[in-house]
Amino acid sequence: MTTRPAEELTLADRLSHLTYAQACRILGPRAKDLLRAGGICEIDVDEQVRLDAERFVLELPDARVSIELEGGERVGLACHCSTCTAPCAHAGSVLALRISLIVSTQIGDREPGGIARHARGGLDGRTGRILPCSTPSRSS
Repeated sequence: MTTRPAEELTLADRLSHLTYAQACRILGPRAKDLLRAGGICEIDVDEQVRLDAERFVLELPDARVSIELEGGERVGLACHCSTCTAPCAHAGSVLALRISLIVSTQIGDREPGGIARHARGGLDGRTGRILPCSTPSRSS
């Protein structure tokens, strides 16, 4: 297996390997607090999340947040919030969700469609440790 140069990595490549440390670099000095605050949202992946070649988008009741490629950044990703100009809990939500989906996939916590349908949190608010997403049982 060969490794591609950084400038050839796609959004999907970068998102599939996003780490907690990288999320902290994207969010800056308040990262831990923003990830904790953003990690408490309950998110319906089917209804609120969209991924295409250019962006990973989370639609929240009060904001639209996206993760996009950013060439000049060391991590190669940037977060953009439709309502805030500085790193915020909305950005913390999209990054915590992405991390929780990675962890969920790694431990096999997914439904037949391939990824977890519902994600709750992603980070333990008390310790800051990454948690797998929960997949509530469906009665239908």
